[in-house]
Amino acid sequence: MQIAAQKTITTKVQGESCWVECKSSLSTVQPCPAKTALGTELVFNLLAPSAPDRYFFANGIRRPLDFRGEIDAANLTLVDEWQRVRISLDAEPRPRWWIVPIETISQSELGFERVYQGSAILAVWKIDPASWRDVTGVVRAEISPWVGPARDDD
Repeated sequence: MQIAAQKTITTKVQGESCWVECKSSLSTVQPCPAKTALGTELVFNLLAPSAPDRYFFANGIRRPLDFRGEIDAANLTLVDEWQRVRISLDAEPRPRWWIVPIETISQSELGFERVYQGSAILAVWKIDPASWRDVTGVVRAEISPWVGPARDDD
């Protein structure tokens, strides 16, 4: 079986916001013989993974940046209130978001410790083997200023 894969990345800047769009496509002449999935991975680091002003937001729920798991949501937002940054992710068709922190192990005077390096976010589309010959998934990230309550140091 031969499968063709293509990825197109487009960027745009307008005012204080920028957008990145990643379009991933798979195509085959014959149906795929097994269940499969198409995924697009994004990695972001907003630092301070357990700080209350830095979090994931989806379906009305806030989760810390060191969250690991799956979120079924149309949109996923990363917020850093301290640096006043918001990263809004959406995708077509609706994906499941697989999220895992990226960590390294370092040795200090206190021994070995985990150090948060960022979050890997994978937009995943499960594909029924009998129904696909051409599959496309699109992920868009909008990076813009976070507008919220003023901080004490402003």
